[in-house]
Amino acid sequence: MTKVASSARPHTNGSRPPRDIKRTIVIVFGVILALNFAVIGVFATKDTTSTPDLPSGVTELFPIRGGLIRPQDQMGVQLTAGWTGELTFDNTPLPKDQYEPNGIAQGSIFWRPGPGKEFSESTPGKHTLTVHYWPTEQGPGGPDDHTFAWDFKVG
Repeated sequence: MTKVASSARPHTNGSRPPRDIKRTIVIVFGVILALNFAVIGVFATKDTTSTPDLPSGVTELFPIRGGLIRPQDQMGVQLTAGWTGELTFDNTPLPKDQYEPNGIAQGSIFWRPGPGKEFSESTPGKHTLTVHYWPTEQGPGGPDDHTFAWDFKVG
């Protein structure tokens, strides 16, 4: 008589083998930890000063749209290289000789209220800053002349 090898089935009633609870806890903890690192990585790479939907020629706004600044804080815009422009604060053009002189050649157009300037300080509340900008080689009034405005708050 020949013996037929039968497959050994320790669980003949169809139930699963018991799970190691420590192993399950370590796996769940590892997955949660990996997800947390992924979320932290996404938020750590966000740039909070630039806005992805800015028009061409504008790279950053100061303050950002809807941002909050103090009454004496600087405000303005960073333009792409090769662009220049001028600022208007709440429908009042800001004189170019009051702009911060550092960086104008690189497209940095900034103004700060203070003594002897158009405004000694920004009043608390909602304000609008407008930049009228153009390619440096064309000058204002050319075909690539643009205007962009955004709102922010002074507190």
